[in-house]
Amino acid sequence: MLASWYGYALVAPDLVQRATHASAAVVGYTLAGMNILGLFAMLGGSALSDRAVGRPGAWNSRFAFIIPGCLMVASGFLACGISGHAAVVLPALAVLVFGYNMLQ
Repeated sequence: MLASWYGYALVAPDLVQRATHASAAVVGYTLAGMNILGLFAMLGGSALSDRAVGRPGAWNSRFAFIIPGCLMVASGFLACGISGHAAVVLPALAVLVFGYNMLQ
């Protein structure tokens, strides 16, 4: 997962700039906003994971919260690779950041 984050950090500014044709400042603010979204994903994922321990049922393991995050990261990368339109790339990157930070 760490290698996928390095790929995102190196490629995301170029993806956003090519999709939106925005200036470097707008691209930076856009990516910063997505990473603020990741803050809420990190807090929510940790809260759900901590509450799941000790409860009966299939979701009583902390490892059960890894699969949705990995699927979100994979779907974000897939959508960015398939399309170059801003309407697809920006939400896909937001899903990718949300999923990756949910794993933290």
